[in-house]
Amino acid sequence: MKNPVLIITGLSGSGRSHAVGVLEDLGYFVVNNLPPKLILPLLDMTTKNASSVEKIAVVVDVRSREYFTDLTDVLRSMHALNTKYKIMFFEASDSELVRRFEHVRRPHPFQNGTTTLLKSIQLERGFLTDLRNVADYQIDTTDLTIHDLSRTIVKILEGKISKLKIYVTSFGFKHGVPIDAEFMVDVRFLPNPFWVEALKGKTGRDPEVANYVLSNPSAVKFLDSFTQTTTQIFSEFVYENKPQLIIAFGCTGGQHRSVAMAVEYEKKLKKLGYSVNLTHRDS
Repeated sequence: MKNPVLIITGLSGSGRSHAVGVLEDLGYFVVNNLPPKLILPLLDMTTKNASSVEKIAVVVDVRSREYFTDLTDVLRSMHALNTKYKIMFFEASDSELVRRFEHVRRPHPFQNGTTTLLKSIQLERGFLTDLRNVADYQIDTTDLTIHDLSRTIVKILEGKISKLKIYVTSFGFKHGVPIDAEFMVDVRFLPNPFWVEALKGKTGRDPEVANYVLSNPSAVKFLDSFTQTTTQIFSEFVYENKPQLIIAFGCTGGQHRSVAMAVEYEKKLKKLGYSVNLTHRDS
């Protein structure tokens, strides 16, 4: 396996659960709340039979109760087997952890009938001190929003903020609107090639239809303006660690105007250096 095994651990309530989603978006195979003794069997399973799994992350924490103490021996075994690993440790201040637990109204793993929430947090912190000290990455989430935390994790693992994946599609309103599009563009304001007999049976991918649609000054003006507007906010989507953006161009049947405009918009984005995936839902 090319990538080191990533071991996620840390204080309860410090952001491990959010980290799972971020790692999955980055292509990691993530196993949550795994007893440490099962790490080696998991690695053995995922490295046999030409497994396609290249990046593995395991979340190990005190929820595994007495099994958690096996982690030191497992790490020693991994080192002896020359199995590379990295430890990412999450923490936060006592007051912030108290606030988070009171908000979700769930008991702390160390809490019992005689132990207060604050005391439980402090006990866990002391219990994990040695592990924190050997961690490769220590992330204090006290003052981080979930978006800040996502950016922090991505930057640590990828060395940069992840790129935005842009999907452009065309569709026909009469077939229903795409419910997953962030931007829906109605291009029915343009003359419809459907009413031109020579163009009726063609689509916006044909040069004759594309020329008909794009020869209209309104089409050119709109595309220039729309491209400028959207590219200005792409960086904001990237900053918020949004993995993808779907932009849908719609006309009546999804055959002519929407197709031609989607194709031209894709060309404009590619000239600007963006990676774009183009599809035509109804053509």
